[in-house]
Amino acid sequence: MRATSIGHAGILIETKAGSILCDPWFIPAFLGSWCVFPRNDQLSEDLLQRISHADFLYVSHLHGDHHDEAWLTENLRRDIPVLLPGYPTREQRRRMEALGFTNFITTIDTEELEIAPGLTIAIHVETSITDGPAGDSALVVSDGTSRLVNQNDCRTTDLGALSAHGPVDLHWLQYSGAIWYPMVYEMPEAEKRERCTAKVDAQFRRPCDM
Repeated sequence: MRATSIGHAGILIETKAGSILCDPWFIPAFLGSWCVFPRNDQLSEDLLQRISHADFLYVSHLHGDHHDEAWLTENLRRDIPVLLPGYPTREQRRRMEALGFTNFITTIDTEELEIAPGLTIAIHVETSITDGPAGDSALVVSDGTSRLVNQNDCRTTDLGALSAHGPVDLHWLQYSGAIWYPMVYEMPEAEKRERCTAKVDAQFRRPCDM
């Protein structure tokens, strides 16, 4: 298994059984106020070809820095199998269908599914009104020899459920929240520093039980 970062939460996961393109974001989002970091406007032609010809597509949730409608429309074939998290609403599927995508693999929360011979996935849904259609999701991928967890923004309260699929070789997760707290708040400098440290500690604590 090979996992290549393609900027922000984007990952290209490649295995002998097939490749999965996760959260490809290239075009500035939210009225151009958010830009991709690390920047990905100068990727090699070889990598861009591998991205655009991936075997499967996984979009974790519908926030603009994960669901890049303009790029998806212009760069992927419409019959690429889309791995759908088992959200309680059909919003994500409707949005993808509106872009012209036609091939969907519906998953059930936490249940493993073989999407190609030797390639197994499980999508874990976190239902929260703050993210996308009722929440966010995390992806577990196994090719029989290696296992990757793509947790991205998903603030799961049950890390044990992710690790229950077996030993994890590579764990991708958010390292900075999209929030201005406490940097822009007016408070004593010592208190601000203390709260910043607590926030960083909380971010790193999320994967510690994996």
